[in-house]
Amino acid sequence: MPRPRVAVLGLSLESNRWSRPAGEEDFKSVCWLESNAILKEARATAPAMPMEAAAFIKAMDATGPWQPVPILIASSFPAGPIEQATFERTLNKMLAALAAGLPLGERCASCRWGIARWGCSFCGSGWTVTASM
Repeated sequence: MPRPRVAVLGLSLESNRWSRPAGEEDFKSVCWLESNAILKEARATAPAMPMEAAAFIKAMDATGPWQPVPILIASSFPAGPIEQATFERTLNKMLAALAAGLPLGERCASCRWGIARWGCSFCGSGWTVTASM
């Protein structure tokens, strides 16, 4: 039986309308991991990344053979809504990496948003991303 290929990606931001918008540098100052850096950090003793992403990777490692397809994990301190340009660049980077990683058996998306609402479809893999407050 082939090992399942599982994409791992996430974007985490607790936001409110009274704070300044969160830009790319806000995410990079807290957690911005791409590709195999995600796996290395998740498997560290005390990972400096969103706990749900690290826990998912550790649980998959403990469950059995799998083939992770690490895309991007980003997290910011609480701020206002994400800047539109930052959101679009990050989403496009995630979608391009998902397309390059096809075929996928599963997707693990870690999305946490405060005041935000968005959605998109990536039909080539049956990928659907949605998040809301």
